[in-house]
Amino acid sequence: MFFRLLILSSALMVSLHSSMLDVDKPWDSSLIFNFEEASTSLDKSNTDDALLDVINDPDKLISDDFTVPKDLKDRVLFWARIYSLYPSTSFVVHDKDDLSIVYNVVDQKTSKMSVNEAKRMAKDLIDRAMRSKSLKDFSAKNKQEKQFYLKFKEKRGKIKTSELVSNIRTQTGQMDFIQSGLKSSSRYLPIIEDLFKEQGLPWELTRIPFVESSFNIRADSKVGARGIWQIMGVTGKKFIGIDPNYDERYSPFKASIVAAKLLEENYRILGTWPLAITAYNHGPGGLKNATKKLKTKDISKIVKEYKGRNFGFASKNFYSEFLAALYVTVYSDRIFGKIDKEPLMNFFYVKLEERIYIKDLLSISMLGKEELLKYNPELGKNIINGKLPLEKNAFIKLPPRASYRLEEYFERKMDAKKLYEELDNKYKDE
Repeated sequence: MFFRLLILSSALMVSLHSSMLDVDKPWDSSLIFNFEEASTSLDKSNTDDALLDVINDPDKLISDDFTVPKDLKDRVLFWARIYSLYPSTSFVVHDKDDLSIVYNVVDQKTSKMSVNEAKRMAKDLIDRAMRSKSLKDFSAKNKQEKQFYLKFKEKRGKIKTSELVSNIRTQTGQMDFIQSGLKSSSRYLPIIEDLFKEQGLPWELTRIPFVESSFNIRADSKVGARGIWQIMGVTGKKFIGIDPNYDERYSPFKASIVAAKLLEENYRILGTWPLAITAYNHGPGGLKNATKKLKTKDISKIVKEYKGRNFGFASKNFYSEFLAALYVTVYSDRIFGKIDKEPLMNFFYVKLEERIYIKDLLSISMLGKEELLKYNPELGKNIINGKLPLEKNAFIKLPPRASYRLEEYFERKMDAKKLYEELDNKYKDE
């Protein structure tokens, strides 16, 4: 018997209240790249204050479990700027330990400065600060240089100049990726949020894919992680189907179920969501060691003090990145203005009654190949190219009109089969 499962309805659509900011304080934008290139609704004269207002959750849209810790505010603000101000054509030169220290922001659309040249400029700034005895002697050229010198003055005697130099790092902007993710994620997020709520998990966790992949359904990493949740093969094999021809890590819904299980397990082991989320990147074992060694579950203290193996820049910043992505995406209308989002995906899960090649499936369903792949990104190249069939009892996702056509096709075949069996039995009896 044909099996069709309704997965959602338009009643799942959600909306978030938002309003535009009203800010009028002056702000020195020296050293910051050409804001005319950035597609953002933030007041350019007071960007940091506007972002700080957003991460203070003015409309109380986010659970208290995910309030930005005071000691992580500089980190969260840094990543909020990466996600909302700087496109991928720019890079930020900063200190890797103290993210409030930003040496320069280079827009490669308007500047030919290379990463190495920008790092060399940062080193020269450190050298000049080291030689200066006072702010007046330093002769800051702009607000950013003044802010840097005041930070440097705090650190003088606590950190070697060579350490500051070795801490120089560059970070590529992510604004355009986040905007693209906001546009495409609207096809899936309400469904994924419901999946998490059904498991008793905070909906806020569904913003982790913006950190992992900017919600790119086809995201692949160099180490073999796949899909919006960047699930590794070893992890995925415990829960879902993974092979070259059918990799369910690319399915935003099936991968979300796996991610929910992993996060729930992390929470049971570690006891707090900041630690559970950090463990999504670093692993629960490493965070368990951190809590034992420092005798605390305070994520701010662990980020600041833990020196565990492999607990590097990515792990230290993962929770701050998550918070920045959460607040930027929830308050996206304030930051980017109105984004034309894709409609919520409406589909049925269909269980195949027989092996079927994609050519026949497209003919029966009257779908184009691109549309079918939008619903089923987990299909591998050999299936897409028609070298292998979809196996009997496999589940695929189809829009309602296509699922009805496939249902009729299977029903006709079943009726024909039944008729042949009846005729065959009749002739045998005669």
